[in-house]
Amino acid sequence: MGERSTHSAADTFSSSRFHDLTQRLRADYDNILIDSPPVLAVSDVRAIGQACDAILLSVAPATTSRAQLGQVLREFSSLNVQVTGLVMSDLGSARKQTNAGGQPYGAYARYYDV
Repeated sequence: MGERSTHSAADTFSSSRFHDLTQRLRADYDNILIDSPPVLAVSDVRAIGQACDAILLSVAPATTSRAQLGQVLREFSSLNVQVTGLVMSDLGSARKQTNAGGQPYGAYARYYDV
């Protein structure tokens, strides 16, 4: 555990020092991955997203609602930050969920090894 700080993480990530750091890293590395907390949980992610070239959202279909995903996309859009893609996680749990017809994944079941 780190010690308590009077500085906000969101302030740190929106600072010129963080942007300078990302520029220096870009000079030495082809790809830089930043793993962040959930977008709806903390504001840090929105500040980090503004410094990134691409954003991949990790979505767990069994626990992430459409409303939550829509809210995340709207928040990034309001900052003029485009989400590049989605990464589906925890698909094992999604397999247990079924639609009204009793088929896992609904119309998309043929794309999965169920």
